[in-house]
Amino acid sequence: MNNAIVLDTYDYAQALKKANVPEAQIEVEVARDKERTKAINELVNIDLATKHDIALIQKDLIAIRNELKQDGKNLKSHVDTFGYLICGMVVLGFSILGFLITFHK
Repeated sequence: MNNAIVLDTYDYAQALKKANVPEAQIEVEVARDKERTKAINELVNIDLATKHDIALIQKDLIAIRNELKQDGKNLKSHVDTFGYLICGMVVLGFSILGFLITFHK
């Protein structure tokens, strides 16, 4: 997206002519303002985020948040499964221990 600032040099030159500014000075003023405008446009287009840029970042952040929520749900599911597995192993261990004590006598 191009957010160029445009300077109407013709209108500017006409205003200077009406103010009786010499032609040579008008040329210098217009050239200087063109350079300033070019420098400002470089800053705007490189260093500043546009509304479109911010909207894209917000969209990305929403997608990341949704991914993190899904990852959290998946992790909870894995933790629950692991907890059930540990409980089953403990019950199995006690069952085997009880079996061994019963038949060891």
